[in-house]
Amino acid sequence: MHVGGYEEPDLPRMLYAVKPNGDLQWYRHDGWQNGGQEWTAGGGGKNVATVWTYPQSFGGYFGVLYGIRPNGDMQWYRHDGFRDGSPLWTAGGGGKTVGTGWNSYTKVFS
Repeated sequence: MHVGGYEEPDLPRMLYAVKPNGDLQWYRHDGWQNGGQEWTAGGGGKNVATVWTYPQSFGGYFGVLYGIRPNGDMQWYRHDGFRDGSPLWTAGGGGKTVGTGWNSYTKVFS
């Protein structure tokens, strides 16, 4: 999953990955300014959610994540713990539907 850039120049870049069992892992790339290999939670990530089963998902700014269900509904989540990888969420219990018809695209990204 791709997470878009941030407006705060000193804020490290956060990435998310989904394991085959649906666990959503959080990573922070501390070497983002110079291409370094420094990571917080780089040895496997921090588990921040379970049962992330969206066929498509992508990130916005400051911990906002979107998932697209097979029926085309786009779900909104805000990872309030995006700075440190803590599992704190707004709309964490299934997300908030913010759009429909998104299954007509092969890829959606920010």
